[in-house]
Amino acid sequence: MANIKNISSSLNLYGTVWELPQVKDPQPAWDLTPGKAYAIGSPVRSWTYAYFFKNPYQQGVDQVAFWRGRIHNGDAVDVLPDASEVRIRHNSITVDNLNNFKKLYEAEHAVQQVTLDQLIQNATALYADGSTAVPSDEPPTNPPRGIVTPCNYAKAIIAIDCVFLLTGMIGLRSKISKPWIDVVAEALEPQMAEIDKIIMRLANAQTATDKAWQIFALGKLIYTGGMFEAIYKAIVGSLTWWDMIFYGVLGLAEIVAAFVTDGADLVPVIVADIALAGFLVSDIEKAREECGWGS
Repeated sequence: MANIKNISSSLNLYGTVWELPQVKDPQPAWDLTPGKAYAIGSPVRSWTYAYFFKNPYQQGVDQVAFWRGRIHNGDAVDVLPDASEVRIRHNSITVDNLNNFKKLYEAEHAVQQVTLDQLIQNATALYADGSTAVPSDEPPTNPPRGIVTPCNYAKAIIAIDCVFLLTGMIGLRSKISKPWIDVVAEALEPQMAEIDKIIMRLANAQTATDKAWQIFALGKLIYTGGMFEAIYKAIVGSLTWWDMIFYGVLGLAEIVAAFVTDGADLVPVIVADIALAGFLVSDIEKAREECGWGS
């Protein structure tokens, strides 16, 4: 179960939940007065798709949610309807999640020494969407061996976008600095021919659903194509220590869960997140310019 709390001092919060995102926002089904909390959860999935509204249900009047998105079992969700602000804290990280992350850093003693209690204690102020993450000033320990072309750099940014859309951590998008993006670009090179095909299909996709399937396909290629460790380490390595551990563990758990299935459950969620991720459109246009794809 997840805990939803209305942290407004004066306004009620209205909401509803569905198993999957809807083409049209459903109507509010419950309300929370200021300071009150409500538990939601799905018996069949690790997440629930929630909608939050500022107004109650009114017969014959379509309400538009000010926020819609994934909420996972164990999440603590603070909502401020006054400012249309939603902050999600993950409290459901397990020791297995942590151990899976440690496998990526088997040679790094400091990572191996982190305990679950330490992680949870140091992550209490971090929000699952990545908006509270702090970038590190430290450069990569293994920078690219050669010069990254503007075209490959632009494609690396799109690959990073896809990872964030798969994990729901779109708040991290602005935290990755150029040296770390260069590392991602180099890590993509062994599979660049296949990556080019997927990115072109993504760039030419006419609907959000088509885009979501290509995002899923690119993520799966990265995950299964021998590039994942280098790319994932570059993405989370650009953050300060505890942020790197928290978002690394959390994101890896999301990615592993994503590719257990064929994507049918996740794609509608990616569709909804695309609407919140204006950076994807601008990054695709930048790649068109740098790679000479035309419009």
